[in-house]
Amino acid sequence: MNRPRRVAFLGGSFDPVHEGHLAIARAALREARLGRVFLVPAATPPHKIDRRLAVARDRLAMVRLAVRGEPRIGVLDLEIRKGGVSYTVETVERMRRRLGKAARLFWIIGADTLPELPTWKDAPRLYDLVEFLVAPRPGFAPRTPPGVRAIRLRAPRRRASSTAVREALRAGRTDVPAVPPGVLDYIRRRGLYGAKTLTDRRSHGENPGR
Repeated sequence: MNRPRRVAFLGGSFDPVHEGHLAIARAALREARLGRVFLVPAATPPHKIDRRLAVARDRLAMVRLAVRGEPRIGVLDLEIRKGGVSYTVETVERMRRRLGKAARLFWIIGADTLPELPTWKDAPRLYDLVEFLVAPRPGFAPRTPPGVRAIRLRAPRRRASSTAVREALRAGRTDVPAVPPGVLDYIRRRGLYGAKTLTDRRSHGENPGR
């Protein structure tokens, strides 16, 4: 009998994606003995309805650039293609139908999110469908809610965050932290997050190679 496939998903707005996301995915592959990890950009995350995100096609394009050269990390665009608010339970149900009953499914979250799981849509159903891989977060050591099957990862405690990346870009910094080079090039070409485009930098007499 073939061993059931082990597949994990890392959802988020990825606004923008950064090296911290990739570090967590790699740690999950290694520690949970996974076959694949898929990053799942959300169209509209339920907890960020009131926050303006970069448009979905740009966030999806950046995630695809970030995983180049990562043969076991892929990208799922199903939430973006669906549009509207993205609920984890609906995504997992679709993947369960696609991958079959033999697959063992995991959803990757941060330790700061663990206490919030009971508030997620159809939480009991979600608990039945997936196990959770919990990445550490500084200052968070919450208990696992009842009914949740959770495995704690020893992922690197990278301090990279999308917020820090956006702030660095808005400030015009050239040393933007923890962003894959292809993603940073894309951000600057598109002028996302207040970043100067190549044309802007040349017009201000800046060296675009810096």
